[in-house]
Amino acid sequence: MNKSRETKLRYQAIFEQSPYGILLIDSEGVITDFNETAHRDLGYSREEFAHLHISDIDPFQSPEDVQASISEVINKGSAEFEVMHKTKNGKMRDVRVITRVLDLSGHKD
Repeated sequence: MNKSRETKLRYQAIFEQSPYGILLIDSEGVITDFNETAHRDLGYSREEFAHLHISDIDPFQSPEDVQASISEVINKGSAEFEVMHKTKNGKMRDVRVITRVLDLSGHKD
């Protein structure tokens, strides 16, 4: 196996096997990727979660507020905060968010 493929598989395993929910969202708040823990912790199937927007799981911020928060993170490069996320069955969960801007192929996500 070549080094590049091995590295990719290693990082994919870390992403998928993390005990913490990991979401990748774009600058519009669209969830572009997520790990198993992220959708299971909120009670969704992978297929259901794939169609959600960040504002669907954060009921206390309007879509405009979510967009303002995303813009702030993009400008600062990172942020840490506590929020409430809504599970599929409507229960609220305390969530500690640690977010970083990723530069992937010249696109900051």
